Amino acid sequence: PVSNLAALAQGALRKHGVQQVAAAIDARMDEVYWGCYKAEAGEMRLQGLEAVLPPERVAVPAGSSGDWFGAGTGWSYAERLAVQASATNASALPGALDILSLASFAWGRGEAIAAEQAQPVYLRDNVATPKAR
Repeated sequence: PVSNLAALAQGALRKHGVQQVAAAIDARMDEVYWGCYKAEAGEMRLQGLEAVLPPERVAVPAGSSGDWFGAGTGWSYAERLAVQASATNASALPGALDILSLASFAWGRGEAIAAEQAQPVYLRDNVATPKAR
C-alpha cells in the first residue's frame, strides 16, 4: 500500500525539492490526517507515525531539526496547526506519478503483495453515521 500522505510528501520533493515535509489532509470532523516525511535517496520516508488528530495536537518527530514544508489540504488549518512550516501548499493533492514512484521504491525492497491481498489502510476507524430516528 502507498499512503496518500506519503504521496503528498513525494510530490513536494519532486516539485519543490524540499527534504522534509509535514503532510496534512483535511479529515473533516475538525481533524487532520498527519504524517512527517524526510527524503532518503529520492524517496520520502515516514518519520514517526501517521495519525488522525485535531490540528492543535500535530507535531514533528522529536529530535528533528531544520525547515519543514507543509503540503496538503490540512494546511488550510495553518493558524491552528501546532507546527510551523517554512512554506506551504494547502492546495496540494496526492498524485498518481508520486504513488508510482513510492511503489517502485517499495517493490525494490520486496514489499509487494498479491493484488487479492491489497486492502485499504484507514487511519480513522470510526465514521459518521446517520442518527437513528
